[in-house]
Amino acid sequence: MTQPALAVEHLAKRFGGLEAIRDVSLGLASGSVLGVIGPNGSGKTTLINLLTGAYRPTRGSIRVGGTATTRMSAHRIAALGVARTFQNPRVFTSLTVRQNLFLGEQQGIGRSGIARLREDADEWLTLVGLAEHGQRVARELSGGQQK
Repeated sequence: MTQPALAVEHLAKRFGGLEAIRDVSLGLASGSVLGVIGPNGSGKTTLINLLTGAYRPTRGSIRVGGTATTRMSAHRIAALGVARTFQNPRVFTSLTVRQNLFLGEQQGIGRSGIARLREDADEWLTLVGLAEHGQRVARELSGGQQK
């Protein structure tokens, strides 16, 4: 049997006396899709925050492609391909699409760093099918493209 792309075992998260997630286990094969459905307050966002590294679990383990991510930082988990998007995009509408991608990283990195960020941004835009929009002002994109 092949190793799952995402494996979650006995995941739990507590916030003080509140148990937000209790004993969640799941495995996802590469290319599969999972829907997380439940009422407000049922732990959906907490689960996503655990998977993406925004929160650390109280108990349990998370593995991505066999790599333990339970104690990794969010940016290292994102480098493995696990990331989230938000329902309401927050973009700087007067900047280009490419500028929005590297805005938070350009402070104090010098010219060679800026060139690398531009290359990275172009690679990310290609990955999500928006390469031809990199120089467009972000307000010109549809809501779905902004996400």
